[in-house]
Amino acid sequence: MANSRVFYACQGVLVKERNTQAHTDPATDGTYLNGVTSVGINGSFPSQSLPDIGRFQRRFHYYSPQEFEITIERVLDQTSDFFYHVDPSDYTSGETGYKNTHILAQDNIGCQGELDSDAKALKNYDITVLYGEDSVDILSDNTPDLKYVTYRNCLITSISYNIDANSGAGVTESITLITRHADFDTDGANEFTLPSSAQSGDIIKRNDFDLLSSGSNSLLPTEVSNTDGDFGGGIFYLDTTLDGKEILGISNISINIGINYSEITDVGKWRGTIDQGLQNLWRYVTLPVQVTCAFTGTARQPFSSDIINTDTTFSAINGDTASEEWYKVNRKIRLVAEKFSTPSFTYFVWDLGSHNYLTDMSYSGGDTSGGNLEVTMSYQNDRSDIVLVKDTTVRNIHAGRDYIY
Repeated sequence: MANSRVFYACQGVLVKERNTQAHTDPATDGTYLNGVTSVGINGSFPSQSLPDIGRFQRRFHYYSPQEFEITIERVLDQTSDFFYHVDPSDYTSGETGYKNTHILAQDNIGCQGELDSDAKALKNYDITVLYGEDSVDILSDNTPDLKYVTYRNCLITSISYNIDANSGAGVTESITLITRHADFDTDGANEFTLPSSAQSGDIIKRNDFDLLSSGSNSLLPTEVSNTDGDFGGGIFYLDTTLDGKEILGISNISINIGINYSEITDVGKWRGTIDQGLQNLWRYVTLPVQVTCAFTGTARQPFSSDIINTDTTFSAINGDTASEEWYKVNRKIRLVAEKFSTPSFTYFVWDLGSHNYLTDMSYSGGDTSGGNLEVTMSYQNDRSDIVLVKDTTVRNIHAGRDYIY
Protein backbone atom coordinates (compact mmCIF):
# COMPACT_ATOMS: atom_id res chain seq x y z
CA MET A 1 0.00 0.00 0.00
CA ALA A 2 1.34 3.41 -0.97
CA ASN A 3 1.99 5.79 1.91
CA SER A 4 4.17 8.44 0.23
CA ARG A 5 7.41 7.07 1.66
CA VAL A 6 10.81 7.11 -0.02
CA PHE A 7 12.65 3.79 -0.15
CA TYR A 8 15.26 2.23 -2.43
CA ALA A 9 12.93 1.75 -5.40
CA CYS A 10 11.97 5.43 -5.33
CA GLN A 11 15.49 6.78 -5.82
CA GLY A 12 17.86 7.16 -8.73
CA VAL A 13 21.24 8.81 -9.31
CA LEU A 14 22.50 10.73 -12.35
CA VAL A 15 26.05 11.91 -12.92
CA LYS A 16 27.55 14.69 -15.03
CA GLU A 17 31.38 14.90 -15.04
CA ARG A 18 33.69 17.66 -16.25
CA ASN A 19 37.18 19.12 -15.93
CA THR A 20 36.00 22.73 -16.09
CA GLN A 21 34.38 25.27 -13.77
CA ALA A 22 30.99 25.05 -15.49
CA HIS A 23 27.97 24.91 -13.19
CA THR A 24 24.86 25.65 -15.24
CA ASP A 25 24.41 22.29 -16.98
CA PRO A 26 20.81 21.17 -16.56
CA ALA A 27 20.29 18.21 -14.26
CA THR A 28 18.76 16.34 -17.19
CA ASP A 29 22.21 16.23 -18.85
CA GLY A 30 23.31 13.69 -16.25
CA THR A 31 23.78 10.03 -17.13
CA TYR A 32 21.82 7.47 -15.12
CA LEU A 33 24.21 5.55 -12.84
CA ASN A 34 23.41 1.85 -12.93
CA GLY A 35 24.02 -0.68 -10.18
CA VAL A 36 23.41 1.77 -7.31
CA THR A 37 22.46 -0.03 -4.11
CA SER A 38 22.47 2.93 -1.73
CA VAL A 39 23.02 6.66 -1.65
CA GLY A 40 23.57 8.68 1.51
CA ILE A 41 23.74 12.44 2.02
CA ASN A 42 25.26 14.14 5.03
CA GLY A 43 24.91 17.92 5.32
CA SER A 44 27.18 19.81 7.68
CA PHE A 45 26.41 23.43 8.61
CA PRO A 46 29.18 24.61 10.97
CA SER A 47 28.03 27.39 13.25
CA GLN A 48 29.46 29.26 16.19
CA SER A 49 28.33 31.89 18.67
CA LEU A 50 30.47 34.71 20.00
CA PRO A 51 30.96 35.48 23.70
CA ASP A 52 28.89 38.46 24.83
CA ILE A 53 30.73 39.68 27.93
CA GLY A 54 28.37 40.26 30.84
CA ARG A 55 25.55 38.14 29.39
CA PHE A 56 24.97 34.41 29.71
CA GLN A 57 22.60 34.38 26.70
CA ARG A 58 24.62 34.70 23.54
CA ARG A 59 23.00 36.59 20.67
CA PHE A 60 25.83 36.97 18.12
CA HIS A 61 26.02 33.98 15.83
CA TYR A 62 27.57 33.12 12.47
CA TYR A 63 27.85 30.21 10.02
CA SER A 64 30.93 28.92 8.26
CA PRO A 65 30.81 27.44 4.74
CA GLN A 66 28.50 24.45 4.60
CA GLU A 67 29.41 21.08 3.12
CA PHE A 68 27.49 18.13 1.74
CA GLU A 69 29.02 14.65 1.66
CA ILE A 70 27.50 12.17 -0.79
CA THR A 71 28.26 8.45 -0.52
CA ILE A 72 27.21 6.14 -3.33
CA GLU A 73 27.41 2.34 -3.17
CA ARG A 74 27.03 0.30 -6.35
CA VAL A 75 27.81 -3.03 -7.97
CA LEU A 76 29.65 -3.27 -11.29
CA ASP A 77 28.32 -5.28 -14.20
CA GLN A 78 29.51 -5.95 -17.73
CA THR A 79 27.89 -2.78 -19.12
CA SER A 80 29.18 -0.55 -16.30
CA ASP A 81 32.24 1.60 -16.23
CA PHE A 82 34.16 2.68 -13.16
CA PHE A 83 32.72 5.85 -11.61
CA TYR A 84 36.11 7.51 -12.02
CA HIS A 85 37.96 6.07 -15.01
CA VAL A 86 40.57 6.99 -17.56
CA ASP A 87 39.77 7.31 -21.24
CA PRO A 88 40.73 4.07 -23.06
CA SER A 89 42.34 6.22 -25.77
CA ASP A 90 44.90 7.34 -23.15
CA TYR A 91 45.51 3.77 -22.01
CA THR A 92 48.60 2.97 -24.06
CA SER A 93 51.76 1.05 -23.24
CA GLY A 94 54.92 2.49 -21.73
CA GLU A 95 55.82 5.90 -20.40
CA THR A 96 53.30 7.85 -22.49
CA GLY A 97 50.47 5.69 -21.22
CA TYR A 98 51.72 6.12 -17.67
CA LYS A 99 51.66 9.91 -17.93
CA ASN A 100 48.27 10.10 -19.66
CA THR A 101 46.55 7.73 -17.25
CA HIS A 102 48.04 9.10 -14.03
CA ILE A 103 45.34 10.24 -11.65
CA LEU A 104 46.86 13.75 -11.46
CA ALA A 105 46.85 14.26 -15.25
CA GLN A 106 44.70 17.18 -16.38
CA ASP A 107 42.03 14.99 -18.04
CA ASN A 108 41.74 12.76 -14.97
CA ILE A 109 41.31 14.06 -11.41
CA GLY A 110 43.87 16.79 -12.02
CA CYS A 111 45.59 18.70 -9.23
CA GLN A 112 44.08 22.20 -8.86
CA GLY A 113 40.79 24.06 -9.01
CA GLU A 114 42.21 27.02 -10.91
CA LEU A 115 42.15 26.64 -14.70
CA ASP A 116 45.47 25.59 -16.22
CA SER A 117 46.85 26.74 -19.59
CA ASP A 118 44.47 24.31 -21.35
CA ALA A 119 41.45 25.58 -19.41
CA LYS A 120 41.30 22.36 -17.34
CA ALA A 121 40.57 22.17 -13.62
CA LEU A 122 39.91 19.54 -10.97
CA LYS A 123 37.51 16.86 -12.18
CA ASN A 124 34.14 17.55 -10.62
CA TYR A 125 30.71 16.03 -10.84
CA ASP A 126 27.10 17.10 -10.67
CA ILE A 127 25.27 14.41 -8.70
CA THR A 128 21.50 14.45 -9.13
CA VAL A 129 19.41 12.33 -6.77
CA LEU A 130 15.87 11.59 -7.96
CA TYR A 131 12.97 10.97 -5.59
CA GLY A 132 9.81 9.33 -6.89
CA GLU A 133 6.46 8.18 -5.53
CA ASP A 134 6.16 4.77 -3.89
CA SER A 135 2.92 4.07 -5.78
CA VAL A 136 4.70 3.84 -9.16
CA ASP A 137 6.73 0.82 -10.26
CA ILE A 138 9.76 2.51 -11.85
CA LEU A 139 11.11 6.04 -12.00
CA SER A 140 10.56 6.43 -15.74
CA ASP A 141 6.79 6.04 -15.15
CA ASN A 142 6.93 8.62 -12.40
CA THR A 143 8.26 11.70 -14.17
CA PRO A 144 5.25 13.99 -13.48
CA ASP A 145 5.89 13.65 -9.75
CA LEU A 146 9.68 13.42 -9.62
CA LYS A 147 11.55 15.68 -7.25
CA TYR A 148 15.30 15.99 -7.47
CA VAL A 149 18.29 17.60 -5.81
CA THR A 150 21.47 18.37 -7.77
CA TYR A 151 24.73 18.66 -5.84
CA ARG A 152 26.99 20.84 -7.99
CA ASN A 153 30.73 20.58 -8.73
CA CYS A 154 31.37 17.68 -6.35
CA LEU A 155 34.95 16.51 -5.72
CA ILE A 156 35.82 12.86 -5.08
CA THR A 157 37.39 12.29 -1.66
CA SER A 158 37.48 8.49 -1.67
CA ILE A 159 36.86 5.47 -3.87
CA SER A 160 36.96 1.90 -2.63
CA TYR A 161 36.45 -1.54 -4.11
CA ASN A 162 35.58 -4.77 -2.35
CA ILE A 163 36.24 -8.04 -4.18
CA ASP A 164 34.85 -10.96 -2.20
CA ALA A 165 35.16 -14.69 -2.84
CA ASN A 166 31.74 -15.52 -1.42
CA SER A 167 29.59 -17.22 -4.02
CA GLY A 168 27.30 -14.75 -5.75
CA ALA A 169 29.00 -11.66 -4.29
CA GLY A 170 29.57 -8.93 -6.84
CA VAL A 171 32.40 -6.41 -6.91
CA THR A 172 31.21 -3.33 -5.03
CA GLU A 173 32.29 0.25 -5.62
CA SER A 174 31.91 2.97 -3.01
CA ILE A 175 32.36 6.64 -3.90
CA THR A 176 32.38 9.61 -1.53
CA LEU A 177 32.14 13.19 -2.82
CA ILE A 178 31.89 16.64 -1.26
CA THR A 179 30.31 19.91 -2.36
CA ARG A 180 28.89 23.14 -0.95
CA HIS A 181 25.82 23.52 -3.14
CA ALA A 182 22.49 21.72 -3.44
CA ASP A 183 19.79 22.74 -5.94
CA PHE A 184 16.22 21.47 -5.44
CA ASP A 185 13.82 21.32 -8.38
CA THR A 186 10.79 19.58 -9.85
CA ASP A 187 10.63 21.20 -13.30
CA GLY A 188 11.47 19.28 -16.46
CA ALA A 189 11.35 15.87 -14.76
CA ASN A 190 9.96 14.31 -17.94
CA GLU A 191 13.23 15.18 -19.72
CA PHE A 192 15.39 12.76 -17.71
CA THR A 193 16.69 9.72 -19.59
CA LEU A 194 15.84 6.83 -17.28
CA PRO A 195 15.72 3.03 -17.59
CA SER A 196 12.39 1.73 -18.86
CA SER A 197 12.58 -1.53 -16.93
CA ALA A 198 14.02 -2.99 -13.72
CA GLN A 199 17.80 -3.23 -13.71
CA SER A 200 19.54 -6.52 -14.38
CA GLY A 201 23.05 -7.36 -15.48
CA ASP A 202 26.01 -9.70 -15.62
CA ILE A 203 27.80 -8.48 -12.51
CA ILE A 204 31.54 -8.88 -11.96
CA LYS A 205 32.26 -11.72 -9.53
CA ARG A 206 35.24 -13.61 -8.14
CA ASN A 207 35.33 -16.06 -11.06
CA ASP A 208 35.83 -13.20 -13.53
CA PHE A 209 39.31 -12.48 -12.13
CA ASP A 210 42.24 -14.30 -13.71
CA LEU A 211 44.23 -14.77 -10.49
CA LEU A 212 44.26 -18.54 -10.92
CA SER A 213 44.83 -18.71 -14.67
CA SER A 214 48.08 -19.48 -16.42
CA GLY A 215 49.34 -16.43 -18.31
CA SER A 216 47.38 -14.22 -15.93
CA ASN A 217 47.13 -10.48 -16.63
CA SER A 218 46.82 -9.89 -12.89
CA LEU A 219 50.00 -9.20 -10.93
CA LEU A 220 50.26 -10.01 -7.22
CA PRO A 221 52.99 -8.93 -4.80
CA THR A 222 55.89 -11.27 -4.03
CA GLU A 223 54.77 -11.90 -0.46
CA VAL A 224 51.24 -12.83 -1.55
CA SER A 225 51.89 -15.26 -4.38
CA ASN A 226 55.26 -15.80 -5.98
CA THR A 227 56.11 -18.98 -7.84
CA ASP A 228 59.83 -18.17 -7.91
CA GLY A 229 60.34 -19.19 -4.29
CA ASP A 230 61.06 -15.85 -2.62
CA PHE A 231 59.64 -15.86 0.92
CA GLY A 232 58.71 -19.52 0.52
CA GLY A 233 56.77 -18.74 -2.63
CA GLY A 234 54.36 -16.28 -1.05
CA ILE A 235 52.08 -16.80 1.94
CA PHE A 236 49.12 -17.92 -0.19
CA TYR A 237 51.14 -20.09 -2.59
CA LEU A 238 51.72 -23.80 -1.93
CA ASP A 239 52.08 -25.08 -5.50
CA THR A 240 48.79 -26.97 -5.21
CA THR A 241 46.23 -27.04 -8.00
CA LEU A 242 42.67 -28.10 -8.70
CA ASP A 243 41.53 -28.72 -12.27
CA GLY A 244 44.78 -27.17 -13.47
CA LYS A 245 44.35 -23.95 -11.50
CA GLU A 246 46.40 -22.80 -8.53
CA ILE A 247 44.78 -22.80 -5.11
CA LEU A 248 45.60 -19.59 -3.26
CA GLY A 249 42.87 -19.29 -0.64
CA ILE A 250 42.44 -15.53 -1.06
CA SER A 251 38.95 -14.67 0.18
CA ASN A 252 38.90 -10.88 -0.13
CA ILE A 253 40.75 -8.06 -1.86
CA SER A 254 40.06 -4.45 -0.97
CA ILE A 255 41.36 -1.34 -2.73
CA ASN A 256 41.05 2.14 -1.25
CA ILE A 257 41.85 5.49 -2.83
CA GLY A 258 41.81 8.60 -0.65
CA ILE A 259 42.06 12.10 -2.16
CA ASN A 260 42.60 14.93 0.28
CA TYR A 261 42.35 18.61 -0.61
CA SER A 262 43.74 21.78 0.89
CA GLU A 263 42.36 25.24 0.23
CA ILE A 264 44.02 28.62 0.11
CA THR A 265 42.30 31.06 2.44
CA ASP A 266 40.31 33.69 0.53
CA VAL A 267 39.70 36.33 3.19
CA GLY A 268 36.32 38.01 2.94
CA LYS A 269 34.92 35.80 0.16
CA TRP A 270 32.91 32.59 0.04
CA ARG A 271 33.89 31.42 -3.42
CA GLY A 272 31.02 29.87 -5.32
CA THR A 273 28.23 31.73 -3.55
CA ILE A 274 27.17 33.46 -6.77
CA ASP A 275 29.12 31.51 -9.40
CA GLN A 276 28.87 27.93 -8.09
CA GLY A 277 31.56 26.73 -10.47
CA LEU A 278 34.17 28.70 -8.51
CA GLN A 279 33.59 26.91 -5.20
CA ASN A 280 36.71 24.80 -5.84
CA LEU A 281 38.83 27.63 -7.28
CA TRP A 282 41.50 27.62 -4.57
CA ARG A 283 41.42 23.93 -3.75
CA TYR A 284 44.28 21.63 -4.66
CA VAL A 285 45.12 17.94 -4.14
CA THR A 286 47.31 17.16 -1.14
CA LEU A 287 49.98 14.65 -2.18
CA PRO A 288 50.35 11.79 -2.31
CA VAL A 289 46.97 10.38 -3.24
CA GLN A 290 46.46 7.61 -0.68
CA VAL A 291 46.38 4.27 -2.49
CA THR A 292 46.15 1.06 -0.46
CA CYS A 293 45.36 -2.57 -1.18
CA ALA A 294 44.80 -5.50 1.21
CA PHE A 295 44.70 -9.24 0.50
CA THR A 296 42.90 -11.47 3.01
CA GLY A 297 42.82 -15.24 2.83
CA THR A 298 42.79 -18.51 4.68
CA ALA A 299 46.20 -19.14 6.22
CA ARG A 300 47.68 -22.28 4.74
CA GLN A 301 51.17 -21.81 6.14
CA PRO A 302 53.04 -19.24 8.26
CA PHE A 303 55.15 -16.66 6.52
CA SER A 304 57.95 -18.89 5.25
CA SER A 305 60.96 -16.71 5.86
CA ASP A 306 62.86 -15.08 8.69
CA ILE A 307 61.74 -11.51 9.29
CA ILE A 308 64.92 -9.87 10.53
CA ASN A 309 64.81 -6.43 12.11
CA THR A 310 66.25 -4.68 9.07
CA ASP A 311 65.00 -2.16 6.56
CA THR A 312 65.77 -4.41 3.60
CA THR A 313 63.45 -7.42 4.10
CA PHE A 314 60.49 -6.16 2.07
CA SER A 315 62.29 -3.65 -0.14
CA ALA A 316 63.19 -4.16 -3.78
CA ILE A 317 66.34 -6.08 -2.79
CA ASN A 318 64.44 -8.71 -0.72
CA GLY A 319 66.79 -8.67 2.25
CA ASP A 320 70.13 -8.30 0.46
CA THR A 321 71.88 -6.12 3.00
CA ALA A 322 74.88 -5.65 0.68
CA SER A 323 72.82 -3.84 -1.96
CA GLU A 324 73.02 -0.07 -2.27
CA GLU A 325 69.38 0.13 -3.43
CA TRP A 326 67.82 -0.84 -0.10
CA TYR A 327 65.56 2.25 -0.23
CA LYS A 328 63.60 1.20 -3.34
CA VAL A 329 60.24 -0.60 -3.38
CA ASN A 330 58.94 -2.55 -6.34
CA ARG A 331 55.84 -4.66 -5.64
CA LYS A 332 53.52 -4.73 -8.66
CA ILE A 333 49.77 -4.92 -8.15
CA ARG A 334 47.34 -5.22 -11.03
CA LEU A 335 43.94 -6.89 -10.85
CA VAL A 336 42.06 -7.82 -14.01
CA ALA A 337 38.50 -9.08 -14.44
CA GLU A 338 37.43 -10.53 -17.79
CA LYS A 339 33.98 -10.27 -19.30
CA PHE A 340 33.29 -11.86 -22.66
CA SER A 341 31.55 -9.68 -25.21
CA THR A 342 31.47 -10.61 -28.87
CA PRO A 343 33.94 -10.82 -30.50
CA SER A 344 36.50 -10.40 -27.69
CA PHE A 345 37.00 -9.94 -23.97
CA THR A 346 36.35 -6.72 -22.12
CA TYR A 347 38.80 -6.18 -19.30
CA PHE A 348 38.18 -4.27 -16.08
CA VAL A 349 41.62 -3.19 -14.84
CA TRP A 350 42.73 -1.96 -11.42
CA ASP A 351 46.42 -1.06 -11.89
CA LEU A 352 48.26 0.16 -8.78
CA GLY A 353 51.63 0.43 -10.49
CA SER A 354 54.96 -1.18 -9.69
CA HIS A 355 56.08 0.67 -6.54
CA ASN A 356 53.82 -0.73 -3.84
CA TYR A 357 55.24 -1.88 -0.51
CA LEU A 358 54.11 -4.04 2.41
CA THR A 359 52.90 -2.10 5.46
CA ASP A 360 51.13 -4.70 7.59
CA MET A 361 50.76 -8.47 8.04
CA SER A 362 48.16 -9.66 10.53
CA TYR A 363 46.65 -12.99 11.63
CA SER A 364 43.17 -13.44 13.06
CA GLY A 365 40.65 -16.19 13.70
CA GLY A 366 41.57 -19.84 14.15
CA ASP A 367 39.82 -19.97 17.51
CA THR A 368 37.80 -22.81 19.08
CA SER A 369 34.58 -21.60 17.50
CA GLY A 370 35.72 -23.32 14.33
CA GLY A 371 36.81 -20.41 12.21
CA ASN A 372 39.84 -20.62 9.95
CA LEU A 373 43.02 -18.72 10.68
CA GLU A 374 43.13 -15.78 8.28
CA VAL A 375 46.02 -13.58 7.26
CA THR A 376 45.86 -10.09 5.78
CA MET A 377 48.69 -8.52 3.77
CA SER A 378 48.36 -4.74 3.35
CA TYR A 379 50.16 -2.57 0.79
CA GLN A 380 50.34 1.05 -0.28
CA ASN A 381 52.20 3.23 -2.75
CA ASP A 382 53.32 6.84 -2.36
CA ARG A 383 53.42 7.68 -6.06
CA SER A 384 49.68 8.30 -6.45
CA ASP A 385 49.64 5.34 -8.85
CA ILE A 386 46.13 4.10 -9.58
CA VAL A 387 44.62 3.46 -13.00
CA LEU A 388 41.00 2.38 -13.39
CA VAL A 389 40.07 1.50 -16.95
CA LYS A 390 37.72 -0.68 -18.97
CA ASP A 391 39.25 -1.72 -22.28
CA THR A 392 39.65 -4.59 -24.73
CA THR A 393 43.37 -4.94 -23.96
CA VAL A 394 45.47 -5.07 -20.80
CA ARG A 395 48.56 -2.93 -21.24
CA ASN A 396 51.84 -2.58 -19.39
CA ILE A 397 52.01 1.08 -18.44
CA HIS A 398 54.69 0.69 -15.79
CA ALA A 399 57.33 3.32 -16.44
CA GLY A 400 60.75 2.05 -17.44
CA ARG A 401 62.44 4.73 -15.35
CA ASP A 402 62.44 4.52 -11.58
CA TYR A 403 60.61 7.84 -11.43
CA ILE A 404 59.16 10.38 -13.86
CA TYR A 405 57.91 13.28 -11.75
